[in-house]
Amino acid sequence: MVDTKGRKMKPLMHRFCMLALAGWFICWGTASNLTAQEEAEEEPLRGICSRDSLENNWPDFQAGFYDLSHGAIQFLKNWRDPIRIEVFFGTWCSDSKREVPRFFQIIDEIQNPAFSYELFGLDRSKRDKEGRAEKYHIERVPTFIFLKNGMEIGRIVETPKVDLETDWANLLEHFQKTGLPMQLDEMLLRESLQVAFLWISTL
Repeated sequence: MVDTKGRKMKPLMHRFCMLALAGWFICWGTASNLTAQEEAEEEPLRGICSRDSLENNWPDFQAGFYDLSHGAIQFLKNWRDPIRIEVFFGTWCSDSKREVPRFFQIIDEIQNPAFSYELFGLDRSKRDKEGRAEKYHIERVPTFIFLKNGMEIGRIVETPKVDLETDWANLLEHFQKTGLPMQLDEMLLRESLQVAFLWISTL
């Protein structure tokens, strides 16, 4: 007597084993990819980087599509004195993910060779490989530092007062009119007010 039932069961078992094995490989591959992705997300970019490298490896930092302020953009388009901008950011930081893409969009929009920039990725302790963040006393990110002839003329920290392009234009216009860095001018004003308050309190 021929065991036809057994013969039928063997191909079915073989097919089942092959499917189970394929499923295991798929699950293992997916888990490996997720682990690698999680590790990449947990490891912040640290040190000098190029825009291409940042945008290619961290899609959240690709140039944005914001509604930019027309007046500020025109001012920046017409600016002629060379300005260097040092951009400190964190790939882990939501404010950086908002402002750095806007910065790239502004750069693309104004197309002004008077502005050059360098990007520095910081870890969560606000430090980079080159020690540049420590040199500039970076405490919050993003921080945009504006330099003219190597001298800092102002910075935009974390969240702009109006928006990035307007604060940028205001900072340059302020320096153009006063010759003073915006932060220094504000500091002198605060000190003057403190002196005036102390003088009034003695009357």
